[in-house]
Amino acid sequence: MIPRLYIGCHLLEQKEVICTSDKIIVNLAFVEPFNGIVFVEQKFSNDQCRWPGMGGHYLLVVVPLENATTTAASGLYNNNGFCGLRYYPDKAEHSLTLVISPDPIILTDETFALNVKCLHSTKDLLLTLAAPSIDPIKITNLESLTVFGSGENSPQLDMQIIEGHGLYGNFTTEAKVGQRLTIDITLKDSSIYDLFVYNCFAHDGSYAQDASVNITDSNGCAVSLPRAIDAPVFVSAPQKNSTKHVYIYIYGFQFTSSEFVHFECSILQCIYECSKKQCNNNHTVSPIHVNSTQKGAELSTTKIKTVLEILPRKPTPKRHTRKIL
Repeated sequence: MIPRLYIGCHLLEQKEVICTSDKIIVNLAFVEPFNGIVFVEQKFSNDQCRWPGMGGHYLLVVVPLENATTTAASGLYNNNGFCGLRYYPDKAEHSLTLVISPDPIILTDETFALNVKCLHSTKDLLLTLAAPSIDPIKITNLESLTVFGSGENSPQLDMQIIEGHGLYGNFTTEAKVGQRLTIDITLKDSSIYDLFVYNCFAHDGSYAQDASVNITDSNGCAVSLPRAIDAPVFVSAPQKNSTKHVYIYIYGFQFTSSEFVHFECSILQCIYECSKKQCNNNHTVSPIHVNSTQKGAELSTTKIKTVLEILPRKPTPKRHTRKIL
């Protein structure tokens, strides 16, 4: 939830910004009924970049991130996004300047600007609102503040076990020794985020060295183990508003010390596409095209876990022989 903040400018009573994975929302509350206009700097002639006041106290400005996602992610620092939206990969920051004028036709000394910035992270979203000078427009009312928003739109990661080899089986929390299984690590929204999976291992819950096996190494490559772990690691290419999968084929196995197998992976989260590739040149990608030139800022590293119960084997029924008299 974004806190509402009182600001000093006599035109605005409140302002708030919400950043999501696909848009920036600017909510403006005016002291008096607003009949002026809000427009993006240097984009007044574009109808999509103007938001006229309708005599109400509130005005909502919605800026989609779609174009910035597809163009600026590859390192373009120009204003290639919606209405000149800029994206800076090194800062993981989107930026846009809004001009607020109380008159819809002329600019007066009451006209001022807000520089809206959204800094994407895996926890909180750092949102800044500032009012710089705009040449050749002279802005006399300058406002600057920083607010913190919630991270409810941060990357959603999960790890589950699937019956069979592939992504089309049922999720399960129990299996038998030797049963075909798939470890599936997912990123729910790949429209702006990406992930790199590495240092996966299985253990009996005690983290004892003699009761654990490696599944992937530090490069994200599968550590093959006969009758337990298959190589390679599979990766599905990200698509807008779709789930990305990193998955590994395994067979049910068990430690002598426990009937439960604990799986744990380290996840590097990135803006757009991670510069680190899964298993470097040995990774296998689904047929969907991947733009390998896109590189995003690296965010925090996290760990995800899941547990599988190994069911006991059913005893082999005894074969009864008929005694012949």
